[in-house]
Amino acid sequence: MKEKLATIREVLKIEAIKNADHIEVAKGDNWKVVVRKGDFKQGALGVFFESGSFLPMHKRYKKYPFLRKSCYTTMPDGTSGFIVKEVRLRKQTSPGLFLPLELFSKIKDPKLGQDVTELLGVREYIRPNFPCLSPLGKKKRKLLFFPRTKQVHIYDLPLYTYFESLKEVEFEESEKIDGTSVTYYYRNGEFGVCSRNNEWEESEKNTLGSSLFCVSDFKGSSLFRVGDFKKPVKLIRKLKDATQESDPVSLHLMSKLSEKFQNQVNAYRGREALPEDFLDALVREFNCLLEKPLYQQNILASVNLSKETQRRLSPNDIKGEDLLKLNRLLLEDTYPLEIAKCDFREPAKLIRKLKIAREVSDPVSFWIKERLPQEIRQQIDSYRDGESVAPKFLADLVSAFNGLLKVPFYDENVFKKVEISKEVQELLAQKNLEGEKLITLNRLLLEDSYPYEIAKCHTLWKVAKQYEIRETLEKSRRNIALRGELVGEGINGNPLRLTGHHFYIFDI
Repeated sequence: MKEKLATIREVLKIEAIKNADHIEVAKGDNWKVVVRKGDFKQGALGVFFESGSFLPMHKRYKKYPFLRKSCYTTMPDGTSGFIVKEVRLRKQTSPGLFLPLELFSKIKDPKLGQDVTELLGVREYIRPNFPCLSPLGKKKRKLLFFPRTKQVHIYDLPLYTYFESLKEVEFEESEKIDGTSVTYYYRNGEFGVCSRNNEWEESEKNTLGSSLFCVSDFKGSSLFRVGDFKKPVKLIRKLKDATQESDPVSLHLMSKLSEKFQNQVNAYRGREALPEDFLDALVREFNCLLEKPLYQQNILASVNLSKETQRRLSPNDIKGEDLLKLNRLLLEDTYPLEIAKCDFREPAKLIRKLKIAREVSDPVSFWIKERLPQEIRQQIDSYRDGESVAPKFLADLVSAFNGLLKVPFYDENVFKKVEISKEVQELLAQKNLEGEKLITLNRLLLEDSYPYEIAKCHTLWKVAKQYEIRETLEKSRRNIALRGELVGEGINGNPLRLTGHHFYIFDI
C-alpha cells in the first residue's frame, strides 16, 4: 500500500504548553503535534505531514519562516522545498507538521482521513547520495527481497477510519531509537550488509568491511568520510576567516560551497565542538567539491603540491574518477593538518612515539615496535623529526601494522595504563581468539592506545562480526534479513550514551 504522507485530520483538543508564548499542542484521536498558537480551534480540520515528507516550494509556506530557516533542502533532482522533521519543543515531541486547511486551495471537498499526498505534490525525502561513511566497497543496492527500512508509527494509523476493525489486533509497543539504519541478510548462500540506501561489500581495503588498516592509494573511491577530517574545527575556522590576502585558497573554496553551508560556517563561533549534523554537512559539501574543477594555478600557487598531485595535473581534460582523485589530492595538500590521508591520521606523531619509546615511559609503543619487522624498525630509527613521511615508508608501516593485527600481542601488564573500551574488554573475555575476531581485537587495542594517531574503523561489518550475525544466519539455512538500528558512540549524538556499538532489531 502506498504510504500516506499528507492526510486531513481533525483537532479534538487544544492544550497550552507551559512557558510557551507562541506554540501549543493540537490533539486528535490518537495523535498530537505542536502547532503555532492561534492556528487551530477545537473541531478544525488541517493537513498533517508525516516526518520525512518533502514539501515542494510554495508561497503558502512563507507564513512559517522556521521552515526556511531549519527545513529548507534540495532533492537529488534539484527540486527545492522543505523536509518535515520530528522535533522536540518545550519537552513536547512533534512527529510531523500540521497546517490549517485554508492554506491549501487545491483541496475542494475535504474529508476526514483523506490522503492528499499526490494532490499537494508531497513525496518522501531522499537524502543526496554523499555518504559520510567510507565509500570503498560500496555497490549499487540490488533489488533484494526486502524494502528500505521504514517502521510504521502509531500516529500514521487512521484509527478514526477503521477503529472497530482494530479492536482485536495485537500491537507491539516499541521505542524509536536515533541510530543509523542497517540490514543484515542471508539469501541463497550469500551474506550481505546494507545501510538504508547502499549495500556494502566486504573487502580488505574497505574500512567498513575489515579491521585491517587502509592507506590512501586510490584503489577505491576518493570521497570523504567523517574520519578523514582530523581537525574539522580548524578547517571551519580557515574557511570562515579567509580573505584574499590571508588565505585565497580557502576563500576560493568557500565560494564554491552551497549558500546554506556558507551561512553555517559564518555563524560558527569558533570555540564550540562541531555538532554531528554540521560535520555530516561538511562531508557532503566537500564531496560535492570533488566533482567540480578546483585547480586554478594563480590561486593554488602558494600550496606545496605533492609529486602525485603534480603528475595528475598534466592532462588537459580531466573527468570522472580522475577528477575526484585530483581534487582529493589538492585538498589534502591544501589542508595537510586538517584532512587525513589514511587510517594513520598522524603518521609522523606515531613514528616519533615508536622511535623514542622506552619500556618504562611508553611500554605500549616499546612493545609494538619490538614486534615490527627489522626493516621497519630501522626506518623508524632513521626518521628525522619534522620530515614528511614518505609514501613508501607509510605504505610499509601500514603493511607492518596489518601483519601485527594477525597475531596475539595483548599483555595485561603492557596495556594496563591504556583506557580500554568496553568493546575491547568484552573481546578480551573471550579466550583464544582467532581470525577476524583477533584482528578486530588488535585493531581496537591500537585505536585505544593511539586515539589521536589512528582513525577508528566504522562499524557496519564490525558489528556483524561482533554479534556473529553471518554465522547465525547461515545456520538458519533460510533466506532471512535482520533489520534495525545501529546505535552507540559517534552515531547521531549517541542519545542513549552507550559505550561501543550495538544493534537493535526491529524486524525480521
